[in-house]
Amino acid sequence: MKVAILYTGQANANAVRPYEIGRFLTTRGHEVHLIDLETFAYRHWLRVKEPFQVALRRAGLGGPEELLRPMREWADIIWRKVLEGRRYEAVVCESFPHALVLTRDMGAVTLFDCPTPPVCELMYSGEHPPDTIERLREVERLIYGACTYVTFHWWTYVDYVREHVYDGPNLSVLDWGCHTSSRRAGFATPPRTVYLGFMGGYWVNLPLLSSLSRSGATHVDVWGSPAPAGRWGLDYHGFASLTSVLADYQLGLVTCSKDPLRCAGFSAKHLEYISYGLPVLAPRWRTGLELIRGTVAYDEGDFQEVVAALSDEGEWLKRSDEAYRQAVELDWDVTLRPLERMLR
Repeated sequence: MKVAILYTGQANANAVRPYEIGRFLTTRGHEVHLIDLETFAYRHWLRVKEPFQVALRRAGLGGPEELLRPMREWADIIWRKVLEGRRYEAVVCESFPHALVLTRDMGAVTLFDCPTPPVCELMYSGEHPPDTIERLREVERLIYGACTYVTFHWWTYVDYVREHVYDGPNLSVLDWGCHTSSRRAGFATPPRTVYLGFMGGYWVNLPLLSSLSRSGATHVDVWGSPAPAGRWGLDYHGFASLTSVLADYQLGLVTCSKDPLRCAGFSAKHLEYISYGLPVLAPRWRTGLELIRGTVAYDEGDFQEVVAALSDEGEWLKRSDEAYRQAVELDWDVTLRPLERMLR
């Protein structure tokens, strides 16, 4: 089957997904074309047009139509310049701003593989007026309804969407995955903790990350981008070009906001941590933590106690082994198996 994968080559964990999907399908005999919509070769078609992220910041001034305009422009350009006449038998899109193209009648299997429910994310940011959210919700449901399949990066998001946004029969689970590292983390005391990931969204919960870092329970090194403001008092080390830095730590830290979307959410860093055998500290308010072995729940009130327990070598080794075994079970070649059914 000839497959096009539309994605944006951003410097964050989500950029891993299209490459893993492409690798998985290629090794199973499919002809895969990875199309990075942010490269110059594609971006120059929009040189006189307003990008979605710029329109997003301006939406409060011009109304929802200002936000929908670049989505329509992208859909038209992707169709004319990338898809039309290429006879793709399947089209996978990883990006909401570009997914409107999937509403076209292209005679192919269409898969919208979405990191998170996009409009809910905009809604809980508190940065957009209700009419913008309502109009985007209409577009979101239009895209969902037009696709052969709609997937998200973790099963809890599928459950959330079914309850709050859309309950169509084309919703499917296609979980995130990982590859276990041959270089595992080792025990040390006091344990050093790492936070690795995107720093720019409200859901990161910088006040929580700052509070935990200043608690004295454990030293927290922060890797990611964009650089956080100095007022947060974080020990920031910049962008980690290689995840192998994780092997130098004893604990992996996940933080998130407390809105319903992120309580039902997922962090790609969680699986990256366990792939190195790191026990993971994750907020107690997040759903489904007990299903990722090697995870230890915390809140601000018991964080010091939780870390202290993991300072015991026996307890740490137990959690580390659980985490690494879980990572083996969540290998990309396992989590992406539903694609074989979707693309028959």
